[in-house]
Amino acid sequence: MSEEEKKLKLSDKTTKSLKTWAARTGKSVKDLVRLYHKARALMVKSYPNASDADLENAARKQVYVALKSDIRSPSIFFTGQIFGRGDPYDLVSKTRRELYTLFEEHPERALDIGAVMADAETGNVLMDKDGKNPILHDVNENFPSGDPNPRYKKWEKREEINVNFWYPPTRSFPT
Repeated sequence: MSEEEKKLKLSDKTTKSLKTWAARTGKSVKDLVRLYHKARALMVKSYPNASDADLENAARKQVYVALKSDIRSPSIFFTGQIFGRGDPYDLVSKTRRELYTLFEEHPERALDIGAVMADAETGNVLMDKDGKNPILHDVNENFPSGDPNPRYKKWEKREEINVNFWYPPTRSFPT
């Protein structure tokens, strides 16, 4: 075996370490092998009388030191794409508009389907603090996942009612 072949051949321990580090850091094994060979070349120049095992261990430790922060990080490497971002927006504004329109055009129908809150004693529609819009119920019987909505046609009683809440006070959306 020539000196060049010895240089390119890695021990099982080094190969296993480089593969593990590649998986943890997201770098390719080829890049880490290249880094290892650079570190080994520097070790050969610095310590010409060192044994092959010592040179390999020292070069492997140099690669580890270079990658240590990435290896110890609890984050998981993944490749992804970011398509864009925007300002937050109200996810239920369309449904809210439709229910307000339904109430304006057919108030009895809105009461029948439970889209608006009514006083239990008088049956009058409860309005927001401005008196302009009715207070809406959550009319989605099931979530998009198919799970039942525990807040369906329910509303927690509060001192001051704010139109900015579509769901009970535990969840709010910007308007």
